[in-house]
Amino acid sequence: MRISTHRSIDLLLWEKAFAHLTELLTHGSFVFRYGSGRLGQQAYQHRHLESMSFNEMREQIANSMAVHSLENWWRILENTNPGNYGVDDVEFQIDTNDIWVSLQARTFTFRNGTLSFSARLLSSNDRDGVDMNFERLLSGSGTFEFQDGEIKVLGFAINEDIELFEEQPA
Repeated sequence: MRISTHRSIDLLLWEKAFAHLTELLTHGSFVFRYGSGRLGQQAYQHRHLESMSFNEMREQIANSMAVHSLENWWRILENTNPGNYGVDDVEFQIDTNDIWVSLQARTFTFRNGTLSFSARLLSSNDRDGVDMNFERLLSGSGTFEFQDGEIKVLGFAINEDIELFEEQPA
């Protein structure tokens, strides 16, 4: 009889613990009580991303692509046709409505982004070379991570080949 009483108490305790855990999971409080381990950190990041609106995510991605991704743009601009001897004054602008985010996959796609830059053509020296300004409408996709409360773009690629002397649609 005593064994069944203990089993009943154990079962009751498990039911209460499960109900409490369910309550914590539902309200997200478990994140702060989970600790500083890797799983706790991932849970915190996931919860924080979920609380961020998609507009905030788009704004952070657009800002990261425009301000913090110059190395990525330089890598892309190394493959222009014809080749160039260096690029400068790289600027990227995009409307946040032209960015789509997949939270679970940590990816994004974009369209109608405007890339402006100047490229050194013909020669690398000042006597024979010339700097020309270009502007291209681009689309592409990329990946991001959540870092220190913000979204950081890890990298992206564009769908178009950058033809410097190709006529652009108006």
